[in-house]
Amino acid sequence: MIKLLLVDDEPDILEVAELALTMSGEFDIIACASGAEAIDRARDLLPEVVLLDYRMPQMRGTEVLDRLRKIKGLEQVPAIFLTAQVDEASKLALQGLGANGVIDKPFDPMTLAAQVKAFLKRA
Repeated sequence: MIKLLLVDDEPDILEVAELALTMSGEFDIIACASGAEAIDRARDLLPEVVLLDYRMPQMRGTEVLDRLRKIKGLEQVPAIFLTAQVDEASKLALQGLGANGVIDKPFDPMTLAAQVKAFLKRA
C-alpha cells in the first residue's frame, strides 16, 4: 500500500477523495483538514506521496509542500495538487514549484486513484 497524505480544508472534498482512494485498495490514507495538521502528522508518518489542495485559508498548498520537503525523509516526496484553477498557466506554475501533477477540481472520484498512480509513474 502507498502511504498518501491527503490535505484539503473542504470536508466534503476530503471525505470523497479519501473514500475514492481507499476503495482502490492501493492507498493508505492520512487525511488532514489543514496544512498545519499535515506538516505535524507528516513528521511521524512520512508519506510516500502528497495530494493537496492548492487554495487553503491559513497556508497555501505550495507553502505546505515547501515545509514538507524540509522534513528529513520527505525532501523528494512526490506531490500532486488539487485545484479549481484549471488554466494551463496555473498548472505550469504549480509544476514549476515542484508539483508532480495537477488534478482539476471538481475531480471524478471514479478516476482519482488512477490519476494519482499515473502521476506517480512519471515521478
